[in-house]
Amino acid sequence: MKTMSNVLGNALVPLVCALGAGCSAAGEASEPPGPGQPAPPGGGPAPPGGGPAPTGTGPAILSGPGGAGNGPGFEGCTGVSAATENTFSRGADIIIAIDQSSSMTDETIWVQNQLNVFAQMVATGGVDLRVVIIVEKPGGPVFENPVCVPPPLALPNCESNPPTFLHINQHVDSNDAFDIILQTYPLYAHVLRPGVTKHVVVITDDIPGNVSAAAFDARFQSFDPPLLGGYVFHAIVPFVDCYPFADAPPDGQYTGLAQARRGVASDLCLQDFQTVWNALLQNVSSTANTVLDCEWQIPRPPDGQTLDPNLVNVTYTGSGQQRVIGRVDSPADCAAVAGAWYYDHPQAPSRVVACPGLCAELQSGQAMQIDLVFGCGVVQAIQ
Repeated sequence: MKTMSNVLGNALVPLVCALGAGCSAAGEASEPPGPGQPAPPGGGPAPPGGGPAPTGTGPAILSGPGGAGNGPGFEGCTGVSAATENTFSRGADIIIAIDQSSSMTDETIWVQNQLNVFAQMVATGGVDLRVVIIVEKPGGPVFENPVCVPPPLALPNCESNPPTFLHINQHVDSNDAFDIILQTYPLYAHVLRPGVTKHVVVITDDIPGNVSAAAFDARFQSFDPPLLGGYVFHAIVPFVDCYPFADAPPDGQYTGLAQARRGVASDLCLQDFQTVWNALLQNVSSTANTVLDCEWQIPRPPDGQTLDPNLVNVTYTGSGQQRVIGRVDSPADCAAVAGAWYYDHPQAPSRVVACPGLCAELQSGQAMQIDLVFGCGVVQAIQ
């Protein structure tokens, strides 16, 4: 993902950019930068390690020595506006469910050890990847072939690293991968991005149980047809009855769905995991869509001041109307509102991130403007 550049101007100077365009310091649209190039800074070169340095002599709007720090409400508040430059990236979201039954020891160990390698290979190919893995961690109630993905994809101690990596701590048994993917959808829906190809991967040595492939296909898409309708399905399963690598004679449901959903079907009997990984990598890379990034870097505060996360707002202008976008506390809260934003890291934020509903609106292609406004009390989203 390319770094997004922001321009921090004087109080009440409306620095706004239409999608895909840069802005001059006077607020006039300028030619967009070339691929991989930052927007014109409008106030000197950008310092390392953050967005462009604030310019001008407008009022201080951040907490710390010389800062306002009083956080007036947004209505009637004089804040400082920072225009955003929109960038685009190729993205893919992948959901992996792994059978943890006693016969799947080799497979669970392989995924645990190689998932970081896979993610890095995808990133090297220019794809912005988000990974959801559904599998029980060590210390769970079943404690059968637990999986702990190490850093850098995950955080230490098997913790999720949202939105890039989300670990759903749920045991998956021989026959219930389809069930578990459906049941846990509310737990991972918030990290799935509009306009980005979705991939579902099932790794098992058995056959589906209560939920057939056809039923899964229909129910999964029904959760959100615009978001999930074009998903790709992959199956790493036995093609024949190959004891001890198959728990039951294959019935063709997993491989049939993979064929129907343009995915990879790989034979678990061969135990050739690297070839499987390579085929999956090629499919994910070739189907990645180019979409608008829905994240904005927060400019570095002036010297001697620090960012107060409660004095940041996001405004949206479209069709001649401006509105303030409310903030939610976490990605999980996005589902309760039509459009909102959240911080990447609430305690030490570096970016504001659009919830899926707002992101879909931004990706609609209509002319609009997004600004970050500093110095006014945050507007919380109404749920």
